[in-house]
Amino acid sequence: SDISLDKLYPASGDAQQPIEGGIPMKDVHVFDHDPLNPYRVQVRVHLDSAQWISAEAKDRLRSLCKPYIDCEGHLVIGSDKTRKKTVNLADCMDKLRCMLREVSRPPPENIPETRFTLRAKHERLIAARLRVPRVPAAESSASP
Repeated sequence: SDISLDKLYPASGDAQQPIEGGIPMKDVHVFDHDPLNPYRVQVRVHLDSAQWISAEAKDRLRSLCKPYIDCEGHLVIGSDKTRKKTVNLADCMDKLRCMLREVSRPPPENIPETRFTLRAKHERLIAARLRVPRVPAAESSASP
């Protein structure tokens, strides 16, 4: 039909996918045995041995997701949102997919006009924050 998503938005698909198909579960280690929290699920991916992630994506993942990487080089994602381990595992996998999609996007272009407008906006915000509000004369002169 004339009103289909591929005709309305022809370029809406991501051109660069970090993953071909899906996340291979053989490279993902799932830890779901926590005696203190029986619903908690952790997903660990060793970045150096994950061949399904491109080298550029690995580098950006190391820089952007530094708090999620342990000393052994594993990307650790945890979830204990619900009382179902399968739902928490799905949440962990979704977080991993979102991280990979975010690092696979090309960085935004650094156009001089954009830098100029951002700097002007920042200066306007600073000036507005430093502006001292005037006290009305009626309130300041009325003393009991």
